[in-house]
Amino acid sequence: MNCFSARQKPGLLRIGLVALGFAVSACNAEPKSEDREYRLDFVVTPIPEASSVSVSMQVSQKRHWLREVEFDFDARYSGFEGDGQVDIGGESVRWSVPKRSGTLTWTVEVPHRRGDSFDAYMDIGWAIFRAEDIIPRKSSVTAVDVTSETTLRFDLPAGWSVTTPYRERRGVFRVQNPDRRLDLPSGWIAMGAIGTRFDTVGSTRVVVTGPSRQGVRRLDMLALLRWNLPELERILPEPLPRLTVVSGGDPMWRGGLSGPTSLFIHADLPLISENGTSLLLHEVMHVAMNLEAADSYDWIHEGLAEYYGIELMRRSGTISSRRYKRAIRDLREWSEAVESVCGEESRGAVTAAAVTVFSDLNAELKKTADKSIDDLLRGILESDEPANTRTIRDIAETLLGSPSRVLSADILKDCGD
Repeated sequence: MNCFSARQKPGLLRIGLVALGFAVSACNAEPKSEDREYRLDFVVTPIPEASSVSVSMQVSQKRHWLREVEFDFDARYSGFEGDGQVDIGGESVRWSVPKRSGTLTWTVEVPHRRGDSFDAYMDIGWAIFRAEDIIPRKSSVTAVDVTSETTLRFDLPAGWSVTTPYRERRGVFRVQNPDRRLDLPSGWIAMGAIGTRFDTVGSTRVVVTGPSRQGVRRLDMLALLRWNLPELERILPEPLPRLTVVSGGDPMWRGGLSGPTSLFIHADLPLISENGTSLLLHEVMHVAMNLEAADSYDWIHEGLAEYYGIELMRRSGTISSRRYKRAIRDLREWSEAVESVCGEESRGAVTAAAVTVFSDLNAELKKTADKSIDDLLRGILESDEPANTRTIRDIAETLLGSPSRVLSADILKDCGD
């Protein structure tokens, strides 16, 4: 359950504008009564022949806690209808929620192109997409100090099943996003004729799923995760409670994409590449870190994800120390022409350069202070600020007792801290 708060003028009903999926003011410390709770129940109905889904959002409340919701939407959305007043203008819809209960419904075309392929797709037999692709976000207006409880259900065609990032009980998924003030479904979803494998690795419940007959290597992925998740758990401030891996073949995008407690990876990609890197573990690191990087600091979370993707395999014995050193050496050679790691996006040689920064920083921490990159990572994850170069320099200086030589290199000179 999540709660909301807002400022109040004496004698007036307290109304707070709450950003869906974004931070708002902190809740009062004392627990709230169940009487100040409203429910959000989402029902998703696939329409495979139209490559779309119908979504309904039902609000149930004892008093008029949730008064209004407003969504932005794009051309894939249509057919907004609801109880009470629904105002549609341009690319936004505003719903005045009835006092006790009401339902807003809409339809979404699932396929979404990413270059020549798709990062969301549905055909007659299966679908892969993120919950964010079918449930828009913007803002809601609600009374102060109330709690919300959200569930997600699916009305599936015969023969279809579904996997989400959430635990299921009797066909109902309870949505809990502790980082958000309003619980909305998020993360990767697979449905249709799919195959799913489960395992528990340390403290993490691992689910690997994907369409049948598309070459999804469920057990191979589980094996790689069994070898490496224990090493990841040793360095995280808190273990991952759940990890959902969604995989599929063409026409899905040939890459990896992370989401809240979940990720997508194309079925044809190697689990370990010839250069000693692993896209699967790279995306797992993104899920585990859940980093908010400041603008122009993409190199930080991309570099950490790639570095630890290799480092975890070395620690677990998945690759030898010799191959690990060769992987770092190859990345160093690839990045020789990179003048600065800072920029809007970190890809290719820039990410390779970021890996070498963290590799050199690890060596500096070990030699100078008997610390390691793990200590730096914990400091980043426990920081209240978005990750930027200044934050990393400050954490490293605390660990070293003096400014880091590695983080003073010319390759970081344009980072603008």
